[in-house]
Amino acid sequence: MLDLPSGYYIHNETEESISLKVSGAVFEFVDWNRQFTEPDADLFYETSSAAEFLQYCGTYDGGIPANTPFFLNISGNNLLKLKEIILA
Repeated sequence: MLDLPSGYYIHNETEESISLKVSGAVFEFVDWNRQFTEPDADLFYETSSAAEFLQYCGTYDGGIPANTPFFLNISGNNLLKLKEIILA
């Protein structure tokens, strides 16, 4: 059994990759390093810029937030919203 800090573990039994169009999508993430938010603002940041989201991803080791879950709101093959979920 895994000893996990929060007692929870997300296990995805099947890995499936699909391509999504991101034009017009909204990205919501936690701006831990305050790259996009003011010091007194909420840490949650929302943008329609895929470039800003990729810049945020670059703050993680290897440029991929591998241990952070995201909820995706999808319609057909269009990404409508990507939202970072904090489990801690």
